[in-house]
Amino acid sequence: MDSEVKIHRKKLIANAVAGRADGVTQYRDLVRRFNYFLKQYDKLKDELSHYRSRCYHLEGELQAIRPEVYQAYQKIDRQQKRLDKLAAENMALRKELAGIKEKLNQPPKVLPALVKANVSKDRPRLRPGRKVGHAAALRPMPEKIDEHVEVPVPRDAGQVACCPYCSVQLAEVQQHNRIVEDIIPSKVVTRCYHTLRGYCPGCRKRVESRSPEQPPTVDIPHGQIGINALATAALLRIQYRLPYWLSTQLLADLPGLTVSPGAVTKQINRMSHWLEGEYPRLQVFLRGTPVAHMDENTWRVNGINQWLWTLLDDRHTLFHVDKSRGQKVVEKLLGEVFGGWRYRGDHRGTWPPIYTAVESPGFTAMRCRQWVSISSRVRPLVSGSTNTVNKKLTAEQPA
Repeated sequence: MDSEVKIHRKKLIANAVAGRADGVTQYRDLVRRFNYFLKQYDKLKDELSHYRSRCYHLEGELQAIRPEVYQAYQKIDRQQKRLDKLAAENMALRKELAGIKEKLNQPPKVLPALVKANVSKDRPRLRPGRKVGHAAALRPMPEKIDEHVEVPVPRDAGQVACCPYCSVQLAEVQQHNRIVEDIIPSKVVTRCYHTLRGYCPGCRKRVESRSPEQPPTVDIPHGQIGINALATAALLRIQYRLPYWLSTQLLADLPGLTVSPGAVTKQINRMSHWLEGEYPRLQVFLRGTPVAHMDENTWRVNGINQWLWTLLDDRHTLFHVDKSRGQKVVEKLLGEVFGGWRYRGDHRGTWPPIYTAVESPGFTAMRCRQWVSISSRVRPLVSGSTNTVNKKLTAEQPA
């Protein structure tokens, strides 16, 4: 029993000694940890003091730069608004550019044959008429007077001239000659030509008598259009460039001749066959002339722009419609070897032409100043209204 107590006491003493050693060890650990945390506290205290002073310094700097920061924000806001505006303009310009590209990619709009392109708005508009203060431009006096007409005034019982409105006698009576130029209203004249027709054994064909004023006959049951009417319709169409429907309306309004546009077209085509031999004949005359004037003007054929060439001398005029405006057209009409002088209009002069000669070794050239208008050139040659065309049409043509 005593031995067990002793053993138990020894265990207690050993446990007490071991516990004391553990306490010392724990105490030492606590002291070491306390010293470590004390050093960390001092370090944090120093850092806190440093950051506190730094914070005070930064607050001072912030107070100093606050106006600059405000101005910077204002500038950024303005730049942003400007950027938004430029972006909107850029979008609008992109849409406009897309529309322009779409229009450019579209096929060009073809105008009708009777519609010409609009004149450019940038073209300066000239003031019509002559300058203020110019000399009076009066009509020339006629060479002769065809008819004299007496225009009396009322007279009273004593044969004294009186006023036609209040019948009071006139004083300081004077006589005047009022010259008036007028035209006689035309009318349609229907003629019946009684002709004879028979077979000629010598010519081996049937021939028929024909009056000089009679157009070439055709076997049709209804009436034909006379030479004067045909020449007038041809001049209205070719010379004055009126459409067929307007030419027929003019013939119906003035002389009272009723004709359809199709009939005028067909008759003009017939006239071209009647005058078919005149074209090479005029070429022969112009190729042998010593002086040939030429010029070209625009001419539309079925809505396509082509060129109307005019070649003439003092007696002959030749018209030619061609797609080209080059030298080959002149060589085709006058021949590649032309012995005369060729004159080209420079669109600056008047009729009659005024010539300017330039001579140099191996080269002789002359320029002709004349109107570019075809009508100005042709009018002196057809001054007898339809007489020139009538002379050609009244020539003998095969039936």
